[in-house]
Amino acid sequence: MTNRIISKGLWLLLFLVALLSGCSTPDSSPPTVSITFPAPNSPVSGTVAVLINAVDDLGIKGVVYVRGKGSSGRGVFINSAVGTSPFVVNWNASSNMPNQTDLELIAVAKDASGNESESLVILVNL
Repeated sequence: MTNRIISKGLWLLLFLVALLSGCSTPDSSPPTVSITFPAPNSPVSGTVAVLINAVDDLGIKGVVYVRGKGSSGRGVFINSAVGTSPFVVNWNASSNMPNQTDLELIAVAKDASGNESESLVILVNL
């Protein structure tokens, strides 16, 4: 009888552990990301504070800020940060792309599971 009680207790304990630990599903939802400053088609010069809003149900691991010039792909890396939204990156608008008048800014957000998404492209004028 004692063995039966122990056996039932052990099964109950295993059931509770399995129930409390849960069967978590992998995170497949990418974060949302947007550039909130500078505004589209605005003139920029010198050091510009690029503001990025990024949100995810499980948090943002990092946000990468990139720029490109009228082409496909992500362009030239600017900077990255880890923290909480809104993210701020200071960008020297005149340093990396000489002889250009229009540049595109793109923000890429990545969550802790590795899911990532890109913001809409923001065109700025030098």
